[in-house]
Amino acid sequence: RRQDQAPEASLMATLLEGERHFLNDKVFFASAYRFAHMDNREFESIVESNEAGTPTNFGAPKQIRDARADNDYDTHTWVGALTGTPWPWLGLGMKLKSEVIKKDSNSSYPADNESGGPDGLINQIDVSLNRTKAVRWGEGFSIRFMGIPRTALYTELELEQGRVLMREDRQSLDGPDSGDGSSSSEIFNRETVTSVRRGAGTLGGRTSPWPFLDLTAHVRRRVNNNDYDDQRESVAATTALSAFLDSQNVHTNEFTTRVTLKPCRWFRPSFRYQFRDDDYSTRFEAQDTVKTGMLSHIYTYDVTLQPLPELTTTTSFSRQTALTTTPATLASSANTPAFNADVNTWLLSVDYAPKPEVTLTQTLQYSRAKNFNDFSSSGLPLGADPSPPHAVRE
Repeated sequence: RRQDQAPEASLMATLLEGERHFLNDKVFFASAYRFAHMDNREFESIVESNEAGTPTNFGAPKQIRDARADNDYDTHTWVGALTGTPWPWLGLGMKLKSEVIKKDSNSSYPADNESGGPDGLINQIDVSLNRTKAVRWGEGFSIRFMGIPRTALYTELELEQGRVLMREDRQSLDGPDSGDGSSSSEIFNRETVTSVRRGAGTLGGRTSPWPFLDLTAHVRRRVNNNDYDDQRESVAATTALSAFLDSQNVHTNEFTTRVTLKPCRWFRPSFRYQFRDDDYSTRFEAQDTVKTGMLSHIYTYDVTLQPLPELTTTTSFSRQTALTTTPATLASSANTPAFNADVNTWLLSVDYAPKPEVTLTQTLQYSRAKNFNDFSSSGLPLGADPSPPHAVRE
């Protein structure tokens, strides 16, 4: 078997940016625009032959001759940021972003897949035409309050809206063979408009009541809503639709706190706790909304040592416990109860900088999961266990 692939790509990008301080450095403004154009193409051939060089199908179901794909990608991105400190204890920030993305793609896939074996003639050509256009814009706001000694409080809000238009058309054409029309059933097309609404709000703070103690904490709410509007779509003989997803929403609540001790310059232990609650809501066409969820707790202990100015080591242990629930818990047969997953992770990192221009880094990470949940009596056994008991499970 011989498979030849020849990918080629070229990228051109330009960036314009400017920034300036105003009012005795109390106000700062920055803006930037980036344009990028990328085009890439790829050629592919797959040929299988016997010892005599005669084309023969062995592992591959068909012979591919001079397949080609082309893509053109353009993106325009503009960002702007405005920050100000009207008083030493108050910081305000605002940022904006807009982006336009266009992508055009086409491909042809000539195949010699004669049922009796390859005969050297192309009898099927898969042709695809795709176009995507996305428009996104976002806003961000932040407030930082530093009126309390050795304490900083902050709140942030980030929003994003988007509209994505995607067109896909694929069809199989009969090749220049005997004209048996064996490929006429392959038809796929759809045009979908996706509305995207995302947002994240954060409220947090940091305090150092004593020089040897540092405390941080924040709560965050994330929202990611995607609504799919099908303008047109192909329908197969089995009435299966090419665009079958109507919406998908993901909402996340998160809480994180960290305690760091600084008894001396070269020794810093810390503990971090993270709580995360993810809710997934998915609706398929002509079906009820499906809701799943996951609760996660992560406990992390780490110690940073710097015995020498040029040597820093970090040792960390993290334990994550997660609980996943799905509608499968309500299934009448072979149901899946809530699944518990536990993962322990050890991390060791060493940074050594013998010279300012040289840094050596070594990292070792090891994770172990013991997550076998034996639901054989009520549903499906799931998970993996690195050290199962001596009893044999069937």
